[in-house]
Amino acid sequence: METKRTGNCLVIRLDPGEELINSLLTACQEHDIHCAQITGIGAAKKITCGVFDPKTREYHSEKFKGIFEITSLNGTITTMDGGLYPHIHVTFADEKYKVRGGHLNKCVISATAEIVLTILDMNIDRENSKEIGLNLFQF
Repeated sequence: METKRTGNCLVIRLDPGEELINSLLTACQEHDIHCAQITGIGAAKKITCGVFDPKTREYHSEKFKGIFEITSLNGTITTMDGGLYPHIHVTFADEKYKVRGGHLNKCVISATAEIVLTILDMNIDRENSKEIGLNLFQF
């Protein structure tokens, strides 16, 4: 992982074999970032993502292995219970151009990933909503 910070942006390049979420959390800790917006693209070989079912209040996850282009990566870094809380969604295409997506749980990079964090000068914490079943922004 390589990073470069300028103003309120942190630019991150991930290398083959690196896990995206763990790398983002490491970069945030190294640069003392507690609140940011995430955007990115890249290539991956393993992706686990899920979809939230509001009726059961559960995530249903699926693992994918193969050749994937990350066509869109977006989300936020906030805090919850004193730690960093990444909330990231992903869309990715396979070698036959079939696109899938969902809430990102894990992503292992195959070639590279280019990620930009826009650092927000505020603190946003999260708290679990028993009514909805998700960890919501608390302002």
